[in-house]
Parts: sequence; structure tokens; C-alpha cells
Amino acid sequence: MAAVIDKMINAYRKEYDRNPVFTLFITLLFVFLVIFIVVAFITRMESVIVVLNDKQDLTFTDFFESVWASSNSPYSRENPVLYPPLATLFFIGIGNVVIPYAGLVPGMTDKESWFAIRDSQFGIMSYLIFAILMVYALHLVMKRMARGTDLRMDVLFLLILLSFPVIHVLERGNIILLAIVLCFVFLMGYRSENKIIRYLSYIALGIAAGIKLTPAILWLLIIRDRNYKGAVICALIVLAFIFIPFLFTDGTPLMLLDTIIGYTNKVGEGGAMNLGPLAGAVNYAFSPLFGDNVSTVIATILTLAFLLISFIIILFDKEMKFWKVVTLISCILIVGIGLAVPYNLLYLLPPIMLFLVSEKELTKNNMFFLICFIGAISLIPGIILVRPHDMLGLKSIFVFLMAVVLMCEGCIRLYRNFKDRRKSEESQGADSGISRTGKCVE
Repeated sequence: MAAVIDKMINAYRKEYDRNPVFTLFITLLFVFLVIFIVVAFITRMESVIVVLNDKQDLTFTDFFESVWASSNSPYSRENPVLYPPLATLFFIGIGNVVIPYAGLVPGMTDKESWFAIRDSQFGIMSYLIFAILMVYALHLVMKRMARGTDLRMDVLFLLILLSFPVIHVLERGNIILLAIVLCFVFLMGYRSENKIIRYLSYIALGIAAGIKLTPAILWLLIIRDRNYKGAVICALIVLAFIFIPFLFTDGTPLMLLDTIIGYTNKVGEGGAMNLGPLAGAVNYAFSPLFGDNVSTVIATILTLAFLLISFIIILFDKEMKFWKVVTLISCILIVGIGLAVPYNLLYLLPPIMLFLVSEKELTKNNMFFLICFIGAISLIPGIILVRPHDMLGLKSIFVFLMAVVLMCEGCIRLYRNFKDRRKSEESQGADSGISRTGKCVE
């Protein structure tokens, strides 16, 4: 037994020496998973309920409620759908197959109807097939991005599969998992010298934006590369996938926008964090001091400032590492825009993979981001929290920290480059005998 343990320790040391960042990341994810399982047994699953979900009517909600809502006047019904039309068409297709076999009867409420679809054989099988395909697709794109097929990648994928956002999205049945897979495809192909691959990546981004809207922000990466022709083509593709599907539904862009705004205001009444992590946190902090109206204005201004500074860094900080640029974009998607929902943490998966592939040395900077990535996606026992949503607030802190550090790095670098450019211009002007006012220097 001792010999086996020694062999395992030596193998681990070899892996750590080979790539300490990758090895430590896997180790910490595994340790948190073990702690989570142990605490779950000790607390008789109470810690799990706080982290995940204790309400049966939320299980697979996003999938089956969308299937039912999309089946009849999705945008003009009393409770319209929140998805863009491309996603709605997907759910219409699922509904055409499963609804006839769900045993629905006249007079059922919306909730009773999608419950019946969820409990039907065809209904649950449709979601099972979708979930399996999405998990498999996620496995493929993660391996492809890592350019590896060894055991380490399989272990990493298994641990990612057992992470907080992945378990939560599978439990809710949200279609965002497809958007994440397509974001991976875009990131791997948008810089390709092969024109076909490059355009396929644009299509992938278009589909991702067509089902979730917010992934369209990745388009900024093409502008960052000063590929203006590609940016125009990609923008047209993205807009086509967002707007053309409206022609096959009963909705319009204004109807969808009105529904989204109305839903955001509605859930915002349930707590400040529901407004969106950044705006919600600011609103929560300042509301007792200045009142709701003033705190909302402050939250809006700070959120817009956060977005503006982030966009400037993304577009103009050429020295920032690519994985950090993608991380900043992911931080925008998680804490800057949209609702505060746990599965939005899935947007961290692409930058995590880029980080693990790019970084081999365990520097202080890399250690900071490694800890933040782990804190944001790992399963943490909910032993001091009151409700599942509190876990998202805790994890959003790690995303905030990464965003702040990346913004500070970018601003300092841009300011330094600006000063160096000014000094260079003044030096050149002095050498040529011309002052900054354009006059000859005696």
C-alpha cells in the first residue's frame, strides 16, 4: 500500500513540475468537490439545497416552460417568452414533437401544462438528448482548445462537469450551454487564415447571439484585431441571426425588448442583486444612505463607466494577453450586463481554458487569477448562506476582483504608453529643431 501511495505522489509531482498551473487548478477543484460532498453528508444535504435548488417547480424550468410558451403566440401571449426568436424557433420545433404526446387537457394553466410536458416520456427524453449532446459538444470544444486528448483533459472536464454553474444549468435546463459551446467555436476560429473556418466561426457567434444576445459582445475581438472587413461581415451575420427569425414568429424586436425590460424590473423587486451583480451591489450599498432613486442613478453611472473603460481596454490595450482580454469580456457578461443568474458563470469556461493552455508558470499574477477562477466555479458548501441566490453573490465577488485587476492593469498600461508616446514626440520635435508650438528652436 505504501508503495502505491509513493507511486501516486511521484506521479503527481511529475505532473506538477510539468505544468504547475494546470495541476494546481485540477487539484483545487477536486479538493473543493470532496469538501462539498463531505459537508453534504454531515449536514444531511442542507448545504447542497442552499447552493443549488430546493424547489421542484424550478427543475428543468427554463427548458420545458420555454417549450410550452413557444408553442402558441410566444411574443404576444400574456406571459411572453424572453428568448430571441432563433431560440424560440428551436423550442417550437421541440414542442411540435413532444406536446402532442404530453396528455394535455383543456383548462390547464401554463404551469400545469409545462409540468405535464416535463413529466411525459417524450418530454423528458427530449431534454435528456439535448443535455447529453450539449455536454458532449462542450467536451469536444474544450479538448480542441487545449489541443490535447490525454487523461488530464478528461479529468479536468469531469471536474468542470461537477462545477457550480454546470450543475446549475443542467438542473435548470437553460439553453445557454449551447451558446457557450458556440462561443468556444468562435474563439478558436475567428483568427484562422482559412476563410471557410473564419466564416464558420462568425456563423457560430451569430447563432450564439441569436439564442442569448449577449455573446455578440465577442465581436469586439475582431475590431481589436483591426480586421474591419471581417467585423462588417460578422456583424451582418450576427444581425441576421438575431432579426431574420422574427419573420417566422409573432414577435418584433420592440416586443422582445419591452418583455426583457419588464422582466428585469419585475425580478429587481425581489432584491438588489437581481438587477445585475454590479448595479445591484452598488444599489444595495447606497440605497440606505441616499434612497432608491439616487442609488439607482449612481449604480447606472458606475455600470456605464465600468463598461466604457472595459471596452477601451479591450479595443486599445494591445499588450494585454489574449486570455485576459477574453476574461474581461466574460466579466462584462457576468457582472456588467444581464440578470444575476448562476449559469452566467459559464461564460468563464472559455477564458479558463485559454488561461490553462497559455500559462505554465505559477507567478503571483497567475495564482491570483487561478484562485478567482476556482472561487467562481467550484462547489462551495452553503453552510453560512440563507438562500441559493446568496451563493451567486459570493461567487460574483471573485468575478468583480478579476474585472478590477484587469481594468487597473489595462488603464496603467494605456497611460504609460500614452506618456511614452508623448515623450517620443517631444524628443523627435527637439531633435528636428521644432518646438511643440511649431516654431523653430534657437
